[in-house]
Amino acid sequence: METKQLQFRESSSVYLYLRNVSSFMESRGSSSIVVVAVVVVVVVVVVVVVVAAAAVVVVDVVVIVVERQNAEPTK
Repeated sequence: METKQLQFRESSSVYLYLRNVSSFMESRGSSSIVVVAVVVVVVVVVVVVVVAAAAVVVVDVVVIVVERQNAEPTK
């Protein structure tokens, strides 16, 4: 539950940052294609990082479960 809230907070702060950057770039007269490209690149990077973190957690859980199943029973 805590991780979901943390991820939501991170993603919402990233969204606000991207919105500010895009408004700044538009006010400077940059083309909207550049703004869209920057937003897409940052969103892809954030998604990759979140997926990688989730994959690490899943692998850790699987390793722990396998180790517990293979552990010798305590006497």
